[in-house]
Amino acid sequence: MRNLRFILALWTVLGVLCATQTKAQSFQEGNLILSGGTSLGLYGYSGFDFTIPIFISGEYGITDEIGIGGFYAFSQRAWSSDKDYRYRFTALGVRAAVHLTDILNRSLDTDINDDEWDFYIAAYMGLEYNRIKYSGNNFLNNEINARVVIGPTLGIRYYFKPRVGFFAELGRGAVGYTTLGLSVRMN
Repeated sequence: MRNLRFILALWTVLGVLCATQTKAQSFQEGNLILSGGTSLGLYGYSGFDFTIPIFISGEYGITDEIGIGGFYAFSQRAWSSDKDYRYRFTALGVRAAVHLTDILNRSLDTDINDDEWDFYIAAYMGLEYNRIKYSGNNFLNNEINARVVIGPTLGIRYYFKPRVGFFAELGRGAVGYTTLGLSVRMN
């Protein structure tokens, strides 16, 4: 819970610092976007008494439509039945995104406000590390699993301030099938 409070405090401070900047296109070359949030529809082991999954990412605009960066995600759960279980999930990797707002405006002759809306598709590739410990009746067992994963997502970001916005992603993201949070555009 302390991790979540720290991340929320950090995003609040960054949001206040960046909120007074001038308006700009939602995504463009040279942008650095930091995002943090949580996921719903988690995959992996199920159980009770879990921490809220934490997701953070950074993305740098290499063109006006393409961004690359990295991500980190963490979740932990504990539950009891005939044994005591503790499950820890960590994901770390890279992501790439194609930002579609300007492409949609040009191709479909739409008038989406690109100062506020950012539609994108992204792909995650990284390492998932799962560790489960369980004990009961005088024994302790540790299982460790690691695997490479690739996941596509469809995302939308709405800037309610010139540099601060909410985002939502659907698809096989870093922690779950739906990721929600706050983004801060640093430049």
